[in-house]
Amino acid sequence: MKIAVFLFALLIGMCLILGYVLMTEEPSQGHGIPHPEYSTMLRGGDGAARLAPVLWAGWLLGIFQIFFFVGLLAFGVQKARRFPTESRLLVIGALIYAGVFTWMVLAYNGFARTANPELVLSFPLPTAIMLYGVGFTPLMFIVLYLVRFEPWIIYDDDLNAFLEKVDEFEAEAEGRR
Repeated sequence: MKIAVFLFALLIGMCLILGYVLMTEEPSQGHGIPHPEYSTMLRGGDGAARLAPVLWAGWLLGIFQIFFFVGLLAFGVQKARRFPTESRLLVIGALIYAGVFTWMVLAYNGFARTANPELVLSFPLPTAIMLYGVGFTPLMFIVLYLVRFEPWIIYDDDLNAFLEKVDEFEAEAEGRR
């Protein structure tokens, strides 16, 4: 029940953040300014000025989404009989994921303020962090799920009850033939 309340609180928080962003006044040149050479193209203008009013809200929304995702994983693992003590692995994974996301947001904030971006594997740093960090970090949850499937999802008594039902079904099917 605690996890459900936590998930609900995160949903309420996400709604409040989105409401704040929607009510925030749009910055000047928010949709771009005309390009001096190409009339059909728009330029972005000052990225730092556009970013300033909503940077922290975007970061907080991302953090809430990460913890919502991990909360859903924990909700799926939770059983009425027991919650695994290894749940700290989910928390550690969430903190790593949130740390990489925070790094990306901070790198983007720096990128928006500089004229000469740092390139990593031919991408600007925030893009590289998004592709290689934020993109691959959730794989640790897949590995966790694969490695800890038996103690987290399938308990011995559940598996035995399932196998008994399979045996009953097979015996019943044989009797009908």
